[in-house]
Amino acid sequence: MSRDERIVDVSAAGRYLEKAEEFLRACTAAIDRGDPTVGVSTAVHAGICAVDAYLAHEHGVRSVAADHHASVKLLREKGGPQVREQCNDLERLIAQKSKAEYGDRLSTPKEAATAATRAERLVAWVRDQTKGAKQ
Repeated sequence: MSRDERIVDVSAAGRYLEKAEEFLRACTAAIDRGDPTVGVSTAVHAGICAVDAYLAHEHGVRSVAADHHASVKLLREKGGPQVREQCNDLERLIAQKSKAEYGDRLSTPKEAATAATRAERLVAWVRDQTKGAKQ
């Protein structure tokens, strides 16, 4: 185990999934009210929490690194080649995070819609993998 991961109880998966779903609802609401930068930012957090839920449920770990790319690395290590699409979605979301949260321009509605689609795919995949894992 690396210093960038923590052992977590499998029961935490449901709480991480709930967080992912909350962020996803916030993303949709932000986009609907015309706040695409907030939509992108909350989509990123939905994706990260979804991956935390999957890793907790399936492997009893989650990333605690400050660099969110460590979540992608951990997912790839634990999930193997069958999680390639999910790793790609999370990598692309994380790439949008810095631009949306720290960049000098606002996100566009198209960028927000793309981020939302990626986050929705991740949350749906985790829901399926964990059978909802609500606690």
